[in-house]
Amino acid sequence: MGGSRKKHKTKVVDPLPPPKTPKKCHRIQEIPESERSVSPPPGYSNQSCFSCYFVFFIFTFLVGLMVGINVFQCPPHHDACSKAEQVVARHCAMKLERTRHMVENTIPDFSMTPIGRDIAEKCMDMEDCLSAVRCSDLRFPHRLPERCKIFKFFHIDFAACRDKIIETDNLPTCVKKFMVAGPVPCDVLKEHLECYKQSIGTICDNESSVFHYFVKTHIEDYGDMIGCELNKTE
Repeated sequence: MGGSRKKHKTKVVDPLPPPKTPKKCHRIQEIPESERSVSPPPGYSNQSCFSCYFVFFIFTFLVGLMVGINVFQCPPHHDACSKAEQVVARHCAMKLERTRHMVENTIPDFSMTPIGRDIAEKCMDMEDCLSAVRCSDLRFPHRLPERCKIFKFFHIDFAACRDKIIETDNLPTCVKKFMVAGPVPCDVLKEHLECYKQSIGTICDNESSVFHYFVKTHIEDYGDMIGCELNKTE
């Protein structure tokens, strides 16, 4: 057998690739049904809500308090006066000074003389003038408003009652002493004021309440104007 011997080729086999590492999977462990809670998910408690509302209320209160303090403590802001307003303000200042001089040197009387009526009208005119000037710091001098009220009382509020007194015959002596043309003397004021008040109630009926209000609120100012010190009960 002289035949040639065939050579067998050896197959080269590639090595096996390394095994793939499985991806990690995060599993959420379920809570056993027997251990599950039937309550709702946690949320804000009522106490937390109350605390929020309380803090908000305190904050709002403090802000309001600060604003209120600033409003009352800060002086009012006055815009700059225009030229026309400056003229009016100077005119009002002159009226104010003239009225102050007349009021301080004139004593009102119960009979209301022409000069008393003139002062009452000047007081009202001065008040209208001051109310029209918003850009100025014009103010009433000390005690001028109270004294103007006395003149205006005799000129306006007491006018109807005074007319009835004038038309009445056989007036009581105390009323006659008060209805003189001029200031009432201090001794007359002290001695006859109660009698005068009672007589006014009889003569003037409905109008007497206005006079009694004046006596209660302004009689001490009137006594001060005539240099007469009155007791608080009078």
